[in-house]
Amino acid sequence: MSENPYRFVMAEIIKAYPGFLISTRHHLAYRFGDGVVLVGVLLDLSGLEKGAFYLTAFAQPRYVPCDHLFLTYGDRLAKGKRWKINPDNQDAIVEQMLDAIQRDGLPLLGRFDTVQKLAAVAQAPRNTRESPFGWSERDPNVIEARAYSWTLLGKEENTRRDLYYLTQHYVPQYDWEKELQSRSGIILGALDIGLEKAQGLLREWARETIHKLGLSAESWASQSLIHWTTECRHKKRDGERCGAPALTGHTRCAMHTEPGREAAEVAAASNLRVGPIRESLRRLTVAGSARTAGGIAS
Repeated sequence: MSENPYRFVMAEIIKAYPGFLISTRHHLAYRFGDGVVLVGVLLDLSGLEKGAFYLTAFAQPRYVPCDHLFLTYGDRLAKGKRWKINPDNQDAIVEQMLDAIQRDGLPLLGRFDTVQKLAAVAQAPRNTRESPFGWSERDPNVIEARAYSWTLLGKEENTRRDLYYLTQHYVPQYDWEKELQSRSGIILGALDIGLEKAQGLLREWARETIHKLGLSAESWASQSLIHWTTECRHKKRDGERCGAPALTGHTRCAMHTEPGREAAEVAAASNLRVGPIRESLRRLTVAGSARTAGGIAS
């Protein structure tokens, strides 16, 4: 076994499941469902001593902007067993761990590895066979992810129901809740312009999140069921083109499709104040420029 026991474990996982990729940064074996749902098995170290970890299977919708992994749609395998691997027991531990993934992990992942399944799980009654999680029905994180899932699925009535709650009835107290409400307002305003506008923003957010997590953009594209045929023609300061996928019917991506006009349109269509929306779109545009400068677009 190598000096890093977690790399050894990850290597064994992808050897058993070739469709998965490795992120050594996150101690994660992962793949993408529908191109926008991160599905993975995580070695949750949780501050434990070297060689110790929990094994967690989870899915994370990438179209909810985030710079870290969150386990809302996930659970520890083998009844929350704490694993400990060393050179003397490595073969036995790996065998037990792979059994746990096969027995518990893959069936769990199969319940929410697509946009449709994520929406269904978030909609179903809590602590049931359809949704084994114990979230509050008013958990804003769950409602936000569900609303965006409905958007990608083209179910506007369901989308509006959830977004109206988040923007008009939910009262945020903390900064993260205010950011969540602002994002919801942006998508609601974009939806008032057109479904494709809202879907385009969510797909761009998914791309940005993958970049922030340091995951493979190439793997994301290869596993995506969302296809573009045109690249963004926006020119960066260095004269190079952006190169990100253009929105349907456009020659530019979501970040460069007339951002000034877009901010005004979204603000006019939304019931939220123009300032937060315009600032949010400005940040997204800056983030998109930073991404292309960093070489994610090709």
